[in-house]
Amino acid sequence: MTIQARQELLEVLRMQYPSAGPEERKRILTGFVEATGYSRKHAISLLNKKTEQSRKRLGRRSRIGKDVLLALIEVWHLSNRICSKRLVPFLPDLVQELERAQALQLTAEERSQLLALSASSVDRLLKGERRKYERSRSTTKRSSLVRSKVKVRTFTEWSDVTPGFFEIDTVAHCSRDVSGRYLSTLNMTDIATCWTEPIALTRKGSIEVIAALEKVLEVLPFPLKGLDSDNGSEFMNEDFVKWCELKRLTFTRSREYKKNDQAWIEEKNGSVVRKLVGKSRYEGKKAGGFSMSTTQWLGSTSIFFSQRRSCYSNIGKALKHTENMTELELHINEF
Repeated sequence: MTIQARQELLEVLRMQYPSAGPEERKRILTGFVEATGYSRKHAISLLNKKTEQSRKRLGRRSRIGKDVLLALIEVWHLSNRICSKRLVPFLPDLVQELERAQALQLTAEERSQLLALSASSVDRLLKGERRKYERSRSTTKRSSLVRSKVKVRTFTEWSDVTPGFFEIDTVAHCSRDVSGRYLSTLNMTDIATCWTEPIALTRKGSIEVIAALEKVLEVLPFPLKGLDSDNGSEFMNEDFVKWCELKRLTFTRSREYKKNDQAWIEEKNGSVVRKLVGKSRYEGKKAGGFSMSTTQWLGSTSIFFSQRRSCYSNIGKALKHTENMTELELHINEF
């Protein structure tokens, strides 16, 4: 008897053997031993093996209630979705402040469960929620036509920069589908002051990018001196290079496949554009009308990021208190 035939016979007899009586079991076992040549002990273990493996491992039941999970998700979102190893040490302070502001209402038992969570437990509980915020798709189409004309600038070359030098990038609002026409955002951030200007685009082309930058020149609180982009075709083209030369701007680019060269703008893409606009798809006629209101709305965020506040700055050995100065004004005063 072949191995396959033995396996087929075993599967048939396994269905009969557990429910059979003593005499019927003895008859099944004898016939199985004679057909296969197995010893009786080995045959018995094979016929009973299904009942041994059918025991489903239940595992440890979770002791975390639904309200605790919802509270953890809320705290995670309010902390800008940081990783669990950074979140867990700050959970006591965050929960205390949220309860004081009545944003969280937990019982003593629920609070103790939430504060007792480890980093690995937080990762396991937030696994489903994190899937909703996966990385968006890149739509950068690299162009090799004018790259040789544009100097490469790495992340280590921003140590002595003054206000006016921006990193620039485009963010696509296409969800997971890059086909067709959809809205994009031209995002730019100043290296020295972190002043950020996002502008909505109905089309990601050189004409639209240049037109958006012309609008930015009208509202910037300081002169634009230079731009640093990735290797996307919306920047690596003759029209954009000539426009930079006409405006007497220093134009540089990052290395290919080195996102760290544009660390400032990549961070603002997530913390500003993605956080405010989301990852939905905007297309068709609605995208055209939506772009104007989105531009005004996103443009107001630059004021938000440099809102007036009280702050301290070190001048020599003294600590000087500066009232009602924006973060931008403080940075400019340093240069």
